[in-house]
Amino acid sequence: MNRDSFQLPFKIKFSIGQIIAEIEASDNNIGELKVILDYIKESLPELIDGVDTIEEFEYTLTDIAPIMERIMPKALMRNSLKALSFPLIDKFYFPSEDLRVIIEDQGTKIKSFFHDFTEENYYKLCCCFILSKYYNINIELDHTNLLEVDNGKGFFTYLTVMYSFEYLEIKPINSKFELSIDQIEDLLNNYENTDLWYQYFPVNSWIVKGIVLSTLFDNTSQIALSNLKTRLLTSRESTDQINTDVENSFKSIFKLSHLEIGFSSFNSDINAIVDFQLPIMTKSMVLNETKILYIGNIFCNNLTSVMNHTDYFVISNAKSYLQKNPTDVLAKNLLANGYNSIIMYPLRKNGEFLGILEIVSTKSGAFNRINANQIREILPLIEGSIFRYYSDFDHQVNSFIQTEFTSLHPSVEWKFKRRAKEVIMNPDTIQKKTQIQFQDVYPMYGEIDVRGSSFLRNQCMKIDYKNQINFLIKVCDELFSRTNEVKFLDYIEKLNGFLNRIEHVDKIYFEREIFEYISLKIHPEIPKYTKENDQSIIAEYLGKLDEITGLYYVERKKFDTSIFRLNELLSSKLDLYQNDAQAIFPHYYERFKTDGVDFNLYVGKSINPTKEFAYQDVKDIRFWQLQAMIAMEQQYYLLRTNLPIKIEVASLILATNMRLDIIFKMDEKRFDVDGYNNAKYEIIKKRINKAFIKDSEERINVPGKLCVIYTDDFLKDEYSIYIKELIKRGYLLDEIEYLEVGDLQGIGGLLAIRVPINYDNIIEKYDKF
Repeated sequence: MNRDSFQLPFKIKFSIGQIIAEIEASDNNIGELKVILDYIKESLPELIDGVDTIEEFEYTLTDIAPIMERIMPKALMRNSLKALSFPLIDKFYFPSEDLRVIIEDQGTKIKSFFHDFTEENYYKLCCCFILSKYYNINIELDHTNLLEVDNGKGFFTYLTVMYSFEYLEIKPINSKFELSIDQIEDLLNNYENTDLWYQYFPVNSWIVKGIVLSTLFDNTSQIALSNLKTRLLTSRESTDQINTDVENSFKSIFKLSHLEIGFSSFNSDINAIVDFQLPIMTKSMVLNETKILYIGNIFCNNLTSVMNHTDYFVISNAKSYLQKNPTDVLAKNLLANGYNSIIMYPLRKNGEFLGILEIVSTKSGAFNRINANQIREILPLIEGSIFRYYSDFDHQVNSFIQTEFTSLHPSVEWKFKRRAKEVIMNPDTIQKKTQIQFQDVYPMYGEIDVRGSSFLRNQCMKIDYKNQINFLIKVCDELFSRTNEVKFLDYIEKLNGFLNRIEHVDKIYFEREIFEYISLKIHPEIPKYTKENDQSIIAEYLGKLDEITGLYYVERKKFDTSIFRLNELLSSKLDLYQNDAQAIFPHYYERFKTDGVDFNLYVGKSINPTKEFAYQDVKDIRFWQLQAMIAMEQQYYLLRTNLPIKIEVASLILATNMRLDIIFKMDEKRFDVDGYNNAKYEIIKKRINKAFIKDSEERINVPGKLCVIYTDDFLKDEYSIYIKELIKRGYLLDEIEYLEVGDLQGIGGLLAIRVPINYDNIIEKYDKF
């Protein structure tokens, strides 16, 4: 804001009268100096009385220079920042040599602490200055100023200014502008009342005459660090603006115009520096187009130790460093990217390694082990800022995954996170709907199915509706006896019709018709003809209805409760066992609860590329799967007598060595096999639980036995070894059956192994082969 147009409570008179009076009264008023003083008094009397503009004062600078050199001798001004100035004017006269270097470069711009004051606040500040200096009111007014100096060197210098007012005179233009004690008290208690300040201090009602001695202190490092802290703690402005401000703060701290900042990550798994973009440090300065730098290619053998501990690494002169270490890739990359000096700070938060802060310069010798210490105190804030970014970024990634992919199994989450990061960081170039695929994986399938669940559910429904209709016939008969209304006889006739139809079907396909007739016709009539505390058949019927749904839900509730309890038990047991399976080799696992539990496993190198994978891992997980199935069967056996209705289960495993590709289907938010050939596996999986033994009416999977259906003879030998081992351990009975599976629609040649489960020898935990 331009303060030149502000109205003020005083006029400024640019004067050196106080200085001349002091010299005349001193022993120095002799010789050449006395001649100069007499000349000024005779030829330039306005400098004593004061001129009205700074331009008039600047016109006399040559004439008064000898006087100023006496009160500010160069010998005493060395290694200090001093100058003469005037109140509210960001200009300095007769500066010391060190100050001249900072402020007198061509194009230098100086911005004052008061730059952003509103006119009202600035006016009141000037009034407070009068109260403090003229009336000696202790209002703890800070007489310092902060200057931001931009001298075109590419960074800011911050100077704190302290003023000495011994050569300054303050007085009212007229005695009528003098303030009483009551008026001063009134102002002190009403700072917010701007009109009052203007009333007691009218515009230009006072005079401030003279000159001030300014002593400046270079607080660039402290202010730049403070600004950097502010920037790191806030993120309301654009990323580009924050990045510019942060980089400028570093330039000011190191007093370097040719300075840039970057960020990279240290990957301990591969012992390398890798690229990772941040909003305020958008690239690494030490990596080439490969975006990876292995520590083994860096001469500094202790860099890994440096990165693993809270220390920093410095190359002061990359050219000299490379001459001594001609194979060092870090120095080569640094020079290739146009830089000659670097500091690398490892950043940590709560013991977690976050990455490497890179500060580089094109200037050789810009950094060393000494000046690198300047930002040690700010490192925790940088670490906190980056940690917040990581946290926010993770939230974005997780939100993206939840929106686009729904919940994911931890084994494949890494790939979805990588895709989410690509989309978030490159929203204009990456397609959200790009398919996510895992190739060449071994599928495994298992299920424990409630045998005849559809028949049981239908039977429970028939019983419920028959009982409800019989109840309602009695209710309608009671209502007819109370009202003698014919409509209740019509209801009874309709209900008898429903009973007759139910008796002659296996499945009530007209359930909706029954439900709507009862809900819309009969139920609304009941409250009209019943009394409070009714003890008749009507109250008995109403007591049978479910409190939440209002349905006659008795046998179906027993069935649903049994299925729910069974599913919860089996799924929790399977999930617990999954921890052991994931320890063998991380794999994709999905589980479904229907009438029983079924689950898919997909195992392969593509699921976890960072870990060594072998067929032995597949064999170990197959052996785990057999134990998991037995453990779930045993849990069912212990639970079965405590269920509301009797249910039986049958277990089944599908084994194949056919490797598949699986792809995430965006519309279904789940994985499925990819391609026609792979789809054959899904067809087999959906049909085998209805299969029979070849040339027989017996189902292939029956209660009490574990059935493994396989696709080739190689698996017969493999699974026979597993089963014999489990027989030896007492978990299965020694009654192995090798069977042929009856042909299914479009599928033939399947084989099976079936073996009884020993429910008396409980598997406590998974045990390796």
